[in-house]
Amino acid sequence: QMWDSQVMTHFESQVGLAPLRVADTAEESGVIRGSAVFKGSLWALWFSGVATPTYNIYARELTSAADTAWGGGGAVDNLGSTLTQEGADLTVHKDRLVALWINGDVAPNTSHKIAFSTDGITWTQATTQPTVNLLNTLVPGADVDYGRLATVGNELVAVVYSELAGLIRFFSSTDSGVTMVDEGSLIPSNSGVKAALEYIGIDGLRKLLVMTETGVWEVDTAPA
Repeated sequence: QMWDSQVMTHFESQVGLAPLRVADTAEESGVIRGSAVFKGSLWALWFSGVATPTYNIYARELTSAADTAWGGGGAVDNLGSTLTQEGADLTVHKDRLVALWINGDVAPNTSHKIAFSTDGITWTQATTQPTVNLLNTLVPGADVDYGRLATVGNELVAVVYSELAGLIRFFSSTDSGVTMVDEGSLIPSNSGVKAALEYIGIDGLRKLLVMTETGVWEVDTAPA
C-alpha cells in the first residue's frame, strides 16, 4: 500500500513501476506513510502494522529502479517507548531526512514527534518537540491525516492536526528540526492536514498552501 496521497495509491495486485513493486518481504506487512528522494535513493517512512512489541516506525530505501526489496535505514521511533506509534510524513530538508510521527495511546497522551537523520540510518529526536497531547486515542492504521512537513524558505514547517481542539497548528524550525517553535496560527479542521507545500500565492509572493477537508488555505509566512 502507499499512504502518501501526494503521489498516488498503489495496491498489491496491480501492475506498477519497479520502485513500487517490492519483493515478498516482511516490510510488505506495513504501510508507507511518507516518501522522499534523498541522496539519489527513494526513501519511505514505514508503519509496521504489527504490534510486536509496538507499532514501530522505521525508514527504508530503494537505491535504484532495479531494486526489488526495501532495505537499509533504521528505526525512527527510537525513544524506547512502549506506547502505540504511527507514521505521518517524511520530507527532505537541507542535508537531512525529517520524519513526522505519532507517539501515544489513550487521549490526551498522544503527541506529534519530529525526528531527523543525515543518512537515514541513525535518527535523532527534536530537542523541542511540537506541543504535546493534541490528539485523540491513537488507533493504528486509522485514516487520520495527522500532519504534513514542508520547507518554506530556509525553515522547516510542521503542519499538525490538533484533533482534540478541531484545529490545525503550525510549528517551525530554523535549525533543521532540532527546535520546533509554535507559530500560533490556527485553521479549523475536523479531519486533519491533507497536504502542505510552499507555492506562489494570489499576490505573487511565496506562501504556504494547506489543504483541509474544506478547501485550500493560503498562509502568509512573512514575519509580522
